[in-house]
Amino acid sequence: EKTNRVLLLAQIGGTVHKTEIIKRNFRKNLIRNWNIFSEVFIPRHVNLVLRPAVALLLVFVLGSSGWIATVAASQNSLPGDLLYSTKRLTEKTQVAAANVVGNTEGETKLRVGFAKKRAQEAGQLLDTHEAVKIQKVAVVMSDLKKEINYVKENLEAIKKDNNSSVGAVALKEINRETTQIKSLLKETETKLNLTATSTIKSEEITKELVQAKNATKDVSITATEVLVDKHLKGDATVSEAEVKQAVSDQMKDAVLDANRKEQVLQTVKIEADKKVKDLENIIPVATSSVNSLAVATTTVSTTTVKALEDNKNKLEATAKTAGQASTEVKKVSDFVEQKADQATQMLHQNNLTQAVKLMVEVNEANKQAEQVTNQVVSQVREMTPEVVNKIAVIESAASGVEVSTTIVSSSTVVSGTGR
Repeated sequence: EKTNRVLLLAQIGGTVHKTEIIKRNFRKNLIRNWNIFSEVFIPRHVNLVLRPAVALLLVFVLGSSGWIATVAASQNSLPGDLLYSTKRLTEKTQVAAANVVGNTEGETKLRVGFAKKRAQEAGQLLDTHEAVKIQKVAVVMSDLKKEINYVKENLEAIKKDNNSSVGAVALKEINRETTQIKSLLKETETKLNLTATSTIKSEEITKELVQAKNATKDVSITATEVLVDKHLKGDATVSEAEVKQAVSDQMKDAVLDANRKEQVLQTVKIEADKKVKDLENIIPVATSSVNSLAVATTTVSTTTVKALEDNKNKLEATAKTAGQASTEVKKVSDFVEQKADQATQMLHQNNLTQAVKLMVEVNEANKQAEQVTNQVVSQVREMTPEVVNKIAVIESAASGVEVSTTIVSSSTVVSGTGR
């Protein structure tokens, strides 16, 4: 209990100097939100009596307690920290407030912002190099996916509602945020591949990460679709140049993504083939050594040779699978480049509707390529972690993460309960 109290005070202490500003903003927002809430839920004759008293009471209670400082301190917390539950509760309260007044635009912007926070948290958890912390990345990715799926539902509703009050400015912001989330998830993928250790259940994390990436891509595509639709329906707040740029950016990202997957699979095949040749040279030497050893040590040495042969067989199978996958993804890459060229032509011809259709097509094709690529990478991660470092170098070109020449080994990743 004493330790928890010390940790709690330490986390709060770093933000005490911001408390007065936060208090002022909180009080202002509190009164505004109370006005909205009271108009919706309390009869007007009661509201006139209650509004000043309740608003002042809430400001006094919350403003004079440590709650505001706790909320402020919780914003830098990670899963496993004492204040993380406060951080999440604050987010849920904000969403609930937006729901109460039917503010779809506000809720959507909040949720995409929270999804971005989850993406940031995933990278921060991997940076700790603590096994217990890193394992929480799977849950964080699951939470991100939930937020993103809510965003997509709202965007789909906006797309169907011709009278939606959600403006182009908000859609542009959502588009920018999802672009940043995609970048953060690429960084997370790179960091995860560098954290190659048997103490981490990387398959579970990878599964959630891939789903989160695909969900984010879908939302980014949908936001662009709605933006184009707003323009085509005469919304003056979004220009033709802006929607063309949005579609063009999506196509460029798709091409880069497809090319990266193709390069990753080619690298896996090349490196797996090298490992097989190395083992082909090592196994005869090991076998010869076994034959010359005394009977007492033969059993142990035979086991070693058998392990080498098994590893060689697995690597041969992986190299074959990577070769087949590379051929398949190469077709996807060519398809994406072809569709990107067509989309460019459509944009020059001001055929925005057809350009958007092509954008959706390449997104679906890339998701299939993503699935194939991750299956192969998962296989090679377990057998030859050093190969994954080479893959991370390729991915770093897209994510901007600086990659060292060595992976984070199981000796570097430490166990612990977190901070």
